[in-house]
Amino acid sequence: MNDSTYIMEKNKEISKYLNGEMDAQTEKEFEQKLNNDKALRNEYELHKEIQNALGEEDIIELREKLDAYRPSARPKNRLRLKWSDALSAAALVTLFIGIGMLWMYHSQITNPDELYASYFEPYPGIYSQRSIDVDSESGSLKRKAFLAYEEESWEKAQDHFDQLLLLQPGKTEYVFYAGMLDLKLNDTHKAIDHFRTVLDKANPFFEDQAIWYIALAYLKEENIEKSVEYLQKIVNEDLANKKKATKLLRRIE
Repeated sequence: MNDSTYIMEKNKEISKYLNGEMDAQTEKEFEQKLNNDKALRNEYELHKEIQNALGEEDIIELREKLDAYRPSARPKNRLRLKWSDALSAAALVTLFIGIGMLWMYHSQITNPDELYASYFEPYPGIYSQRSIDVDSESGSLKRKAFLAYEEESWEKAQDHFDQLLLLQPGKTEYVFYAGMLDLKLNDTHKAIDHFRTVLDKANPFFEDQAIWYIALAYLKEENIEKSVEYLQKIVNEDLANKKKATKLLRRIE
């Protein structure tokens, strides 16, 4: 891999991290790289400054921040040489391409439905098939419901969870997954109702997740004000999904 290709790959990786597009494991691995790789860390800090400058539409300030990366204590001639070494022609081209890509990304992916699609991911099932007691009607139906959910047979899973709610109305886990399936199948209004019911139950296991998915549901409905309200609640109260909520707020505010 040549230098310019390597830089491009690192730029893509950094952009995914900054935009909250990594899964938890990949994010953890990238943060470990940041701790161990000073060059990568410097590049990451530079990307952060670029993204912030673009968000503020302040390119002049960006230039000043780029200049701040130059060591100030060295003689002028050595400083000029070091700067040219660090930013080779290929690196400069990559930097400007990166600025352009970030600008396009920031400008184009602000459509609420596209933002929703980039952040929505169905919450995983909480049961293994072996852990479900199937000696009752509800147990057997529960197993079918979660199996269909794991297999991404969304309509079938929705039917099973609706039946479970007829047998055990208001059971928090069933209400939560019914809301998840509504959201997956684009019935945002019904999904919000289900997730609000979860909040009324005050079940800490599902409450944080319900708040996150309510925020996404409002985003999909293009109700930005309500989406921001729930995202800010996540950030202010230090709830689960705080990091994703912070990044999403930066994109829509």
